[in-house]
Amino acid sequence: MIKEKRKLHDERIPLRRYVVTHYIKRELLIVILFVFVFISSSIYIVDSIKQTVLKNLPNRVLSTFSIINKKSGLLARVYENDFLYALYRVENALFFGQDVTNLLNLIYKERFSKDFVRLDYYLIDNSGIVYKTSYEPDLGLNLSQFQEFWKRLKDNLRRQEYYFQIHATESATGFRRIYVYKTTQNGDILEIGGIINPKIYEEDLMTLKKLSVFVEQVSVLFGDRILSNVFDYPPKERIHGYKRLYKSEHWFEVKDNDEVFKIYVRTNFYRLFLIVEMAIVPSVVLIISTLLYLRSFTKKLGNEIEKVEEAINEYGNSGNFNNEYSSFILEVDDTLKTFVNLSEVISANIQEITATNEELEASYKEIEELSKEIQDAFYDFSFKLAYIVEGFEEGTGKHLTRVKTIVERIAEKIIDDAKLREEIAYYSVLHDIGKIFIPQEILNKPGALSPEEWEEMKKHTIYAQKVLSHPRFKTALNIAMYHHENFDGTGYPYGLKGEEIPIEARIVKIADVYDALTSERPYKKAFTKEQALKIMFEGDGRVNPQHFDPKILEVFKEIVDEL
Repeated sequence: MIKEKRKLHDERIPLRRYVVTHYIKRELLIVILFVFVFISSSIYIVDSIKQTVLKNLPNRVLSTFSIINKKSGLLARVYENDFLYALYRVENALFFGQDVTNLLNLIYKERFSKDFVRLDYYLIDNSGIVYKTSYEPDLGLNLSQFQEFWKRLKDNLRRQEYYFQIHATESATGFRRIYVYKTTQNGDILEIGGIINPKIYEEDLMTLKKLSVFVEQVSVLFGDRILSNVFDYPPKERIHGYKRLYKSEHWFEVKDNDEVFKIYVRTNFYRLFLIVEMAIVPSVVLIISTLLYLRSFTKKLGNEIEKVEEAINEYGNSGNFNNEYSSFILEVDDTLKTFVNLSEVISANIQEITATNEELEASYKEIEELSKEIQDAFYDFSFKLAYIVEGFEEGTGKHLTRVKTIVERIAEKIIDDAKLREEIAYYSVLHDIGKIFIPQEILNKPGALSPEEWEEMKKHTIYAQKVLSHPRFKTALNIAMYHHENFDGTGYPYGLKGEEIPIEARIVKIADVYDALTSERPYKKAFTKEQALKIMFEGDGRVNPQHFDPKILEVFKEIVDEL
């Protein structure tokens, strides 16, 4: 076939010139028959190409979203500590009634302005209503209407301290966002949301506009909003009259994670329909000559178009584009070259993304090492605070060190998370840090406390917030505030019950009570080990086994002989 083409053509020529110069031969009777065959065949070819383009479009869109989601995931990893910092700073500001909006703006300028265009906070009640936010359009929004998302959010927050949502599109604006959620002390949900700078993913979206030479316009919508300003929607002109022969509009729905996007596509097959239009040009001689060999032309044109389809399929299957594809028809040859250039651009983008990923991973490792140094500094500071507490209250002696030893043994049995296990052990020495705010005459009183003195003493759990307000002291604060809560709900300061009490506080409670019973204080003598265990497991009027988590109490029973 190639040799035959070389005989007919010494060089590439435009499609219209090819038709005119090589098919002027036969009579009108045959022409009429071939006109019908030509038009029918052309419409069939156009429809086949249209179906191929439209069939591949959803997968191309999903592939683009996959790249964007990977970028969002990388951003979430890079900014994870910054989001957590903002989360705890905002929670602390809300607790103390400070100006959250100005604080959030300051945090944004210091940490997020490079890759985000905005940072907002939201307070959400148990029914899913946003009742307070720095982003006015979302005030009053009911998140529970998104049932699948709301259920997943609640489930994750029950299992872990915070939850990241890294693939999210804002329905009001079409912007991509990253969210982080956390349950506050009063049971509400605090959310920090950052709008990703669209420039980060607009380059990827631009590739959708170059899917095919037959795609005139592509727009991606989320709800009623276009996903980015790179798209034009609604279309600038409607399709009227005869243009419907070669132009058409199509809608697709593509689901990415929990989000459904609508894809608008306008196709334009004018180049191919131009061949059909040429068949009815008012020059009888040219029409007769052109349509004489219409069947042969259709076959030749089909072979050239099959090259385009074959090239697309080869790239889709192997990821490589064969540069040897060529055509003697200028338009088809240009299309093949366009695909070659497009494949090179895609390969270059993949290499660039890979290099960026390696840089981000190196940065993440550096941040991880720095975070470890900071954590060690916090542990060291905790012990120094513990020494202050031991010197502040007479008679405690090595109480804090002994409590830490017991806590370590219990945590080894029931806590799987190594980081949390380490934090509980190290921060257990701060369980009575609030006592530095209690008058010494109350702390060291040899006899029983008066009701007023006892009420003041109980406040040492609340006073711990004055020292442990930093987000990294979250575990320490939970221990200090809640280690006097009882499993049956009879403790203080809030009367929490069962698993409402943080696990770290339930562990420290058992260790604290045991060591207090077996230690001598100004107001009491030390119990023997056997006496202390009998009180904890059978009760004595003040201490009851119902005060302790039964599962942790059983673990304590297993390890107590080793102490």
